[in-house]
Amino acid sequence: MSELTPALKHHILQQYLPHSHENSFSSLAARYNVKGGRRTIQRWLARWDGTPSSLEHKRGAGRPRLLSAAEVNENIHAPILERNRS
Repeated sequence: MSELTPALKHHILQQYLPHSHENSFSSLAARYNVKGGRRTIQRWLARWDGTPSSLEHKRGAGRPRLLSAAEVNENIHAPILERNRS
């Protein structure tokens, strides 16, 4: 499962119990095969307000790109294409 839906994240967080071994962050991550493990579920909990909509991916979220599209094309894409053609 590459991308978990907000509804599934919500379901997982509803099962979390702070002092339970069966429903800890680590066990839930293993049970649902969450990439990133317990830390990912902890981040979900930090932004969760009790609704699935709070777990949707926000536009612009995440780490910003270091290179512009033009820089990627000039410094990475074009040299690789040129190398493959030769």
